[in-house]
Amino acid sequence: MRLLLTSDTHLPKRAKRLPGELLDELAAADVVFHAGDWVDVATLDLLLGRSRRLVAVYGNNEAPNCARGFRRSPAPNSTGCASG
Repeated sequence: MRLLLTSDTHLPKRAKRLPGELLDELAAADVVFHAGDWVDVATLDLLLGRSRRLVAVYGNNEAPNCARGFRRSPAPNSTGCASG
């Protein structure tokens, strides 16, 4: 099983786009984990569209409508939402 882990994408504030290496690995990953700080919905849409399975949590810097399509995680000590 191949996992891809990322977080703190902060697009477009800190960078204009995701690194090419990350985008290249999306298709090969069985599960993509994003550990928060989405900042924009376009990044969420990009990862949802290119990932076989996306698991994601909220960080402390989220766009208001990034919660769309997320569900509350039943995991103990969880502070965010999970997708997928």
